Amino acid sequence: MKASTLTSFSNLLALLESPDEPFGRVIFANDWQEPEPFSYQVNFPRLEVVVSGQYTNIISTPEGVETHTVVGGEALYIAPNCWNKPDWQHSCSVLSLLYGRRQLGFSLVNKRG
Repeated sequence: MKASTLTSFSNLLALLESPDEPFGRVIFANDWQEPEPFSYQVNFPRLEVVVSGQYTNIISTPEGVETHTVVGGEALYIAPNCWNKPDWQHSCSVLSLLYGRRQLGFSLVNKRG
């Protein structure tokens, strides 16, 4: 891994744990309804932390299929075998934490409008 990548990741983690910016709400997606076409569904839990911008998703909730916009400092939790469908219409930076049985995955997506 490049040193610049490690520095960027360190800066990102420092931003997320900043006491000046408390962490906001967490939205929970589940599997009450059938997945939307082209949605993301895997057999392990995921936590998608929005670092900046707007991250809009269609998700399943007990009330039905709903659209939720998660903004910087908030997160979307998707339990195993549940689904979400991002629309990627807005600029955002999203850190996805993927919790496998024996591994932990990190993915940082920067979407420019």
